[in-house]
Amino acid sequence: MNALIPGQTVGAGRFLLKRILGQGGMGVVWLAEDKLLGELVALKFLPPQLSCDPAGLESLRTETLRSRKLSHPNILRIHDLVDVPDEMVFISMEYVDGPNLHAFRASQREKVLSWSFLESLVTQLCAALEYAHEEKVIHRDLKPANLMLDNNGRLKLADFGLARVITDTVSRISGVGLTSGTLMYMSPQQADGKTPRVTDDIYSVGATLYELLTSTPPFYSGDVGYQARNHQPQRINDRLAELGLSNDIPELVSVLVMSCLAKDPEHRPQNASEILGVVESRSPVATAKPRRSLWLAKAAALAALAIGVTVWATLRPSASPERQASASPTEAGFESLFNGKDLTGWDCEPNLWSVQDGAITAFTAEEGVTRRENTCLIWKGTVSDFVLRLSFRLRDVITEKPANSGVLYRSRRVQNWQVRGYQCDLHGPHTGSLILLEDDNDPRSMWGHSVVIKPTSRRPILESKGAVTNPDRFKDIIKIGDWNELEISAQGSRIVHKINGVVTLEAKDETVLAGAVPGLLAIELKRATNLQFKNIRLKRLTEAQGSM
Repeated sequence: MNALIPGQTVGAGRFLLKRILGQGGMGVVWLAEDKLLGELVALKFLPPQLSCDPAGLESLRTETLRSRKLSHPNILRIHDLVDVPDEMVFISMEYVDGPNLHAFRASQREKVLSWSFLESLVTQLCAALEYAHEEKVIHRDLKPANLMLDNNGRLKLADFGLARVITDTVSRISGVGLTSGTLMYMSPQQADGKTPRVTDDIYSVGATLYELLTSTPPFYSGDVGYQARNHQPQRINDRLAELGLSNDIPELVSVLVMSCLAKDPEHRPQNASEILGVVESRSPVATAKPRRSLWLAKAAALAALAIGVTVWATLRPSASPERQASASPTEAGFESLFNGKDLTGWDCEPNLWSVQDGAITAFTAEEGVTRRENTCLIWKGTVSDFVLRLSFRLRDVITEKPANSGVLYRSRRVQNWQVRGYQCDLHGPHTGSLILLEDDNDPRSMWGHSVVIKPTSRRPILESKGAVTNPDRFKDIIKIGDWNELEISAQGSRIVHKINGVVTLEAKDETVLAGAVPGLLAIELKRATNLQFKNIRLKRLTEAQGSM
């Protein structure tokens, strides 16, 4: 079979491959267009061994059919198993246009997620698991990489039951003993190959939350299987201290996570609704029921022992070198994100970005060649509500090679240095307008217009509400070949773009991205250009700060 490439069709010509979304030892996932239905889907191509194993294929059909019957807003929809002669076997499924929690956590400055961010997601996860368990389906591979966020910030749980079939088949054919699931998130009972139980998924919930809150799974080096069976996990605050990290985690949440990781299944919460009860009540004793009294009593005892422990904040390390290099104040409440000397605190393709004469300069290797994908200079932190100010300079738009760039915010990294999300466009007469950067059909606001960003089932859309600035003023406001001042304000549902003090966009954001989900800041390069940036500074906003 030939290697898969973008532009290739599969499934007897029905699906057009676009790009790889992810890849691992048990297969590769592609973004594809379903040409019959006219929508984007994800295709999970399975190891080639499966095509040669009738028993494995039959097991996979059974598991796919079982997963297909799961219909829940927090469970990724499985469409079909596609087995076409002379093609790789794949599963078509719902395309979730957002990051998984493993990648999202890794994109954060401290490499951890706050409980305030996770709390609603845990509630959604518990609802999904409770529904699946009632349908007699156990996940068996629950981990951060299988928890995804859609473009409305909703949690989607992926890969129900599929890992077991794929792993068992590959193990049988290759003769190499593999364990279904991922060892770092696996209960001792599951690692021993015992009959799957609901409490195995509960253990995986604990291991998943442990990683999201501390940056590492409970056991992640050495003989993980032995440690999971015989060692107690390190207390969450002790792990954070060991790694030099800080995260404000309620003590009862720490106790809940450790209870999920109990060696004895009877000492864990017995189902997802028990976890949900603690999360919603924040008081395990008050929510106790007879069937969960054992693990709750142990949790209460651990909480009592925690009283009087020295506050972790006294052990916090000083700011990271990146933070120290970029934190010099420039205006009241603002921090500088660019030191004028190098790209400390930023991530990029080094051959495309440099610092010249105190300014960031973007260029491509081949002058005049339009890039097919955006490449970005990505700030290593994240932010929700903010005011961003910077100076930029564009090439003359009269030439045949105008600058094509933008500033992205409330965004996410999709792969390498590609970023998707909200963008203040910096490109000729569009400079200062808003683009929802996703694919070739990106919705764009008109220059100087007020818009409403509305959520849809697939992606947000822009609805114009009329002009706030006369578009004819563009030539008077944008100084081509000279320095311009850009300000982007985003607080809750309100977004404002200003160029040289003039409002070029007002937007009301009705999606979940309206300050609820921390996102990336990035500067885009898409075409050969003579674009420069300097004086980049950021002010973080909170709900209590009012208007900007």
